[in-house]
Amino acid sequence: MVLRVLPGLFGALFLYIAATWLQNPVGAAAGLQMELFDGGGRSSQIGDIGGFFLGSGSLLVLGAWRKSPTMLRGAAIMVGAVGVMRILAWAFQDAAFAASSIAIEIVITGVALFVASRFEAEDSATPEA
Repeated sequence: MVLRVLPGLFGALFLYIAATWLQNPVGAAAGLQMELFDGGGRSSQIGDIGGFFLGSGSLLVLGAWRKSPTMLRGAAIMVGAVGVMRILAWAFQDAAFAASSIAIEIVITGVALFVASRFEAEDSATPEA
Protein backbone atom coordinates (compact mmCIF):
# COMPACT_ATOMS: atom_id res chain seq x y z
CA MET A 1 0.00 0.00 0.00
CA VAL A 2 2.75 2.46 0.94
CA LEU A 3 4.47 1.93 -2.41
CA ARG A 4 1.38 3.18 -4.21
CA VAL A 5 1.37 6.57 -2.51
CA LEU A 6 4.26 8.44 -4.16
CA PRO A 7 3.59 7.57 -7.79
CA GLY A 8 -0.12 8.14 -7.15
CA LEU A 9 0.57 11.60 -5.71
CA PHE A 10 2.90 12.52 -8.56
CA GLY A 11 0.25 11.30 -11.00
CA ALA A 12 -2.50 13.32 -9.31
CA LEU A 13 -0.29 16.42 -9.51
CA PHE A 14 0.33 15.78 -13.21
CA LEU A 15 -3.40 15.37 -13.83
CA TYR A 16 -4.02 18.67 -12.04
CA ILE A 17 -1.42 20.36 -14.25
CA ALA A 18 -3.09 18.87 -17.35
CA ALA A 19 -6.45 20.27 -16.24
CA THR A 20 -4.83 23.65 -15.62
CA TRP A 21 -3.73 23.76 -19.27
CA LEU A 22 -7.44 23.72 -20.18
CA GLN A 23 -8.82 25.91 -17.38
CA ASN A 24 -6.06 28.51 -17.11
CA PRO A 25 -3.51 28.13 -19.92
CA VAL A 26 -1.90 31.51 -19.19
CA GLY A 27 -1.21 30.43 -15.61
CA ALA A 28 -0.10 26.96 -16.69
CA ALA A 29 2.37 28.45 -19.16
CA ALA A 30 3.66 30.90 -16.55
CA GLY A 31 4.17 27.99 -14.16
CA LEU A 32 6.59 26.53 -16.70
CA GLN A 33 8.33 29.89 -17.29
CA MET A 34 6.64 30.31 -20.69
CA GLU A 35 4.31 32.75 -22.35
CA LEU A 36 1.13 31.44 -23.92
CA PHE A 37 1.49 31.52 -27.71
CA ASP A 38 -1.19 32.47 -30.24
CA GLY A 39 -2.71 30.41 -33.05
CA GLY A 40 -1.07 27.09 -33.89
CA GLY A 41 1.57 27.63 -31.22
CA ARG A 42 -1.13 27.78 -28.56
CA SER A 43 -2.66 24.57 -29.88
CA SER A 44 0.76 22.91 -29.71
CA GLN A 45 1.44 24.18 -26.20
CA ILE A 46 -1.90 23.08 -24.79
CA GLY A 47 -2.05 19.85 -26.78
CA ASP A 48 1.55 18.70 -26.41
CA ILE A 49 2.27 19.85 -22.87
CA GLY A 50 -1.23 19.17 -21.54
CA GLY A 51 -1.18 15.80 -23.29
CA PHE A 52 2.17 14.93 -21.70
CA PHE A 53 0.82 15.67 -18.23
CA LEU A 54 -2.47 13.88 -18.94
CA GLY A 55 -0.73 10.78 -20.32
CA SER A 56 2.06 10.48 -17.79
CA GLY A 57 -0.24 11.41 -14.91
CA SER A 58 -2.71 8.74 -15.98
CA LEU A 59 0.05 6.13 -16.21
CA LEU A 60 1.34 7.05 -12.74
CA VAL A 61 -2.11 6.95 -11.11
CA LEU A 62 -3.26 3.79 -12.88
CA GLY A 63 0.12 2.11 -12.40
CA ALA A 64 -0.04 2.78 -8.67
CA TRP A 65 -3.69 1.78 -8.36
CA ARG A 66 -3.40 -1.43 -10.39
CA LYS A 67 0.14 -2.21 -9.19
CA SER A 68 1.26 -2.27 -12.83
CA PRO A 69 5.03 -2.20 -13.39
CA THR A 70 4.43 -1.70 -17.12
CA MET A 71 2.39 1.47 -16.64
CA LEU A 72 4.90 2.88 -14.16
CA ARG A 73 7.77 2.16 -16.54
CA GLY A 74 5.85 3.89 -19.33
CA ALA A 75 5.48 6.98 -17.14
CA ALA A 76 9.17 6.80 -16.22
CA ILE A 77 10.14 6.74 -19.90
CA MET A 78 7.99 9.81 -20.62
CA VAL A 79 9.20 11.84 -17.64
CA GLY A 80 12.81 10.72 -18.02
CA ALA A 81 12.77 11.68 -21.69
CA VAL A 82 11.80 15.22 -20.74
CA GLY A 83 14.84 15.42 -18.45
CA VAL A 84 17.10 14.10 -21.21
CA MET A 85 15.72 16.62 -23.70
CA ARG A 86 16.26 19.47 -21.22
CA ILE A 87 19.91 18.48 -20.88
CA LEU A 88 20.30 18.20 -24.66
CA ALA A 89 18.60 21.59 -25.13
CA TRP A 90 21.12 23.10 -22.72
CA ALA A 91 24.08 21.32 -24.33
CA PHE A 92 23.23 21.98 -27.98
CA GLN A 93 20.66 24.78 -28.21
CA ASP A 94 21.82 27.38 -25.68
CA ALA A 95 18.84 26.78 -23.38
CA ALA A 96 19.14 27.62 -19.70
CA PHE A 97 20.19 24.66 -17.55
CA ALA A 98 16.95 23.90 -15.68
CA ALA A 99 18.54 22.12 -12.71
CA SER A 100 15.47 22.15 -10.45
CA SER A 101 13.18 20.81 -13.20
CA ILE A 102 15.71 18.13 -14.13
CA ALA A 103 16.04 17.13 -10.47
CA ILE A 104 12.27 16.75 -10.14
CA GLU A 105 12.16 14.64 -13.31
CA ILE A 106 14.97 12.44 -12.00
CA VAL A 107 13.11 11.92 -8.71
CA ILE A 108 9.80 11.07 -10.40
CA THR A 109 11.52 8.74 -12.87
CA GLY A 110 13.46 7.05 -10.08
CA VAL A 111 10.38 6.61 -7.89
CA ALA A 112 8.36 5.17 -10.78
CA LEU A 113 11.13 2.70 -11.68
CA PHE A 114 11.74 1.72 -8.05
CA VAL A 115 8.06 1.11 -7.33
CA ALA A 116 7.70 -0.80 -10.62
CA SER A 117 10.56 -3.09 -9.57
CA ARG A 118 8.98 -3.62 -6.14
CA PHE A 119 5.59 -4.44 -7.67
CA GLU A 120 7.27 -6.91 -9.99
CA ALA A 121 9.17 -8.52 -7.08
CA GLU A 122 5.94 -8.81 -5.06
CA ASP A 123 4.19 -10.37 -8.03
CA SER A 124 6.93 -12.96 -8.60
CA ALA A 125 7.08 -13.79 -4.86
CA THR A 126 3.35 -14.52 -4.73
CA PRO A 127 2.77 -18.27 -5.14
CA GLU A 128 0.34 -19.19 -7.87
CA ALA A 129 -2.81 -21.00 -6.79
